[in-house]
Amino acid sequence: MLLLAILISSLTCGFIGSFIARNKGVRESTGFLFGFFLGPIGLVVVALLNSENSGRIPVSAIFDGNRDLSNERYKLWLAQKYNIIKNDILDRYVVGGESFSSLEQGLGYADQLENIQYEKRKIQENGVKFNKKLFIYFTIICITGATILFVRKRVIDYIDHREAISVADEAVAARRRQISSALASANLPLIPSAEMTDVDYKNHMSTSDLKDLNFLTSVVTSPDGKFGDKCSISVADSYSTDYSGKSIWFGSSESPDKVREFYENQLKKAGFTRASRFHVDDEDRIEYANKEYVVFLTSSLIEGRTNVGICVLGRQIMEDSLKNKQIYEAKMAKIEANYNATQRRIERQLRSYGLGY
Repeated sequence: MLLLAILISSLTCGFIGSFIARNKGVRESTGFLFGFFLGPIGLVVVALLNSENSGRIPVSAIFDGNRDLSNERYKLWLAQKYNIIKNDILDRYVVGGESFSSLEQGLGYADQLENIQYEKRKIQENGVKFNKKLFIYFTIICITGATILFVRKRVIDYIDHREAISVADEAVAARRRQISSALASANLPLIPSAEMTDVDYKNHMSTSDLKDLNFLTSVVTSPDGKFGDKCSISVADSYSTDYSGKSIWFGSSESPDKVREFYENQLKKAGFTRASRFHVDDEDRIEYANKEYVVFLTSSLIEGRTNVGICVLGRQIMEDSLKNKQIYEAKMAKIEANYNATQRRIERQLRSYGLGY
C-alpha cells in the first residue's frame, strides 16, 4: 500500500510538472520528470525554468497554405514575416543580415530560412510526440508494476493465511481423532457439539498470531490420582486410579444437561449401567460401568462454556481400589470402635474411684 501511495503521488507531481512546463514553453517531458522524481521541489524548479522556445515562431505566424514561391499570398507572408525591405542607399533588398539585388532573390532566401524553421518545427513536434508516447508507456509500466506488486502481495498473504488456518485445522482434527479414539475404547462417540478450542482462529486472527497459536483446550491424559481427580477414589490420604485408563477433556457448545443426557443414552446403548459405588453423589458427575470399564462423566459450566470430563477406566482395577477403600474404612471403623470402648472403660474406672468424669 505504501508503494502504491508513493507511485500515485509521484505521478500526480509529474502531471502537474508537465502542465507547468507546457505553459512555460518548456518540454512537457522535462516538467514531468522533474515533478515525478523530485516531487514539490521539482515543481518549483520547473516554474523557474526559462522557455527553451522563446525564439520560436508563434502559431499564428505559421503559414497555413501552399508554401510555394509561385503563391502570391505566401510571398506576401514571407515579406511580412522576415521584414523584407528595399534599402534605397544600396538599392538592394535586405533580408535579416543579407542583401539581394532583386526581390525574388530575397524571397528565395526567406523561403530557405522558412524551410529550415519548418524542419526544426517538425523535429520538435516529433520529439514532443515521442516524449508523450514515452511518458504514456512509462506511466503504464509503473502502474502495471505497482498493481502486480500489490496483487502479488495480497495473493501471497492470502495463501500464507490459508496455510496457517490449514495447519490449525489439522491440529484440531488430530485432537478430535485422538479424543474419538479414546472414547471408542468404551464404544462411546464424541458428541457432535464438541469443541477442540475456544478460539475463533479462522475469522479473527492474523497470520502471525495463527502461527504462534497454542489454542487447543481439549486433552487426553492418564489420570494422575491427585486431589480432585474425578478419575480417582480416595483411600486414606492417597488416591487410587487406573493409570492405564484415559482422562478426556473438551468443550461443548451445548448445555451441561444436554451433554449428560447425550452420554447417558450412549452409555446405555453400549451396555453400561448406572453405578454410584465409587464416589459420593455429585450433581455434576455421573458414573456408569459394565464388565470391562468404569466411566465417570462430569459436565459443568465454567465461564459461560460447558466443560466436559470423561474418565474411561478398567473395571477390575477400580473394583480392587474400591475393595481397598472398603477394607481401609472397615479398619478405621474397628479402630474407632476400639477407641470408643477403651474410652468408656476408662470413664467407668474413674467413676468407681469417686473421681468422676
